[in-house]
Amino acid sequence: MKKRYPVIILLLTISISAFGQISHGGKPASFELANLKSSIAEFVTPAVDYKQMLKEDLETGRVKRPFRYGKVHDVSLNPENSGTWQTLSSGDRIWQLKIKSTEAYSISL
Repeated sequence: MKKRYPVIILLLTISISAFGQISHGGKPASFELANLKSSIAEFVTPAVDYKQMLKEDLETGRVKRPFRYGKVHDVSLNPENSGTWQTLSSGDRIWQLKIKSTEAYSISL
């Protein structure tokens, strides 16, 4: 009987996590509407000086720990102070903002 408990717990865990996200299907309207504005407001982050970051890591002994994969930039971007709004024929509104980071490998929001 004790050998069955891990199997039961595993099956319960899998079945619970299978419903972890509710999907309503479809694509975002901005993916399918060709007539959206082509000029979207753009926010450009400050450039990241990778050489300076590596130098800091060497000086502080951080190289013995996992490498940093990013640089935090505090910003206050929201639909009221940035981005571009567009009203669709249905009356729905779409807010778009292009975020660019020079020489970044990726962006995490």
